[in-house]
Amino acid sequence: EDLISLGEVDFKSYVLKNDPEKTKQYGVIAQSIEHLYPHLVKTGKDGFKSVNYTGLLALFAAQVQKHERTIANLSYRLSQIEGLDQ
Repeated sequence: EDLISLGEVDFKSYVLKNDPEKTKQYGVIAQSIEHLYPHLVKTGKDGFKSVNYTGLLALFAAQVQKHERTIANLSYRLSQIEGLDQ
């Protein structure tokens, strides 16, 4: 399974209408990930969609790990190239 690209996710901040304290919340638009990961989006009886944030977080963590490995590999390769110049 391909990992999710952060560029494909529509991140939003919002305040719930019924929140008397007007606390800022953060999330994603369910429709922006539903086509990529339909198993992370549920549609309730009322037609509203919700996101499984635990599953989404796991995908993001895996993506970060992949990028860290890539950075480490590129850093090593760069150090090898720089060592050739000396």
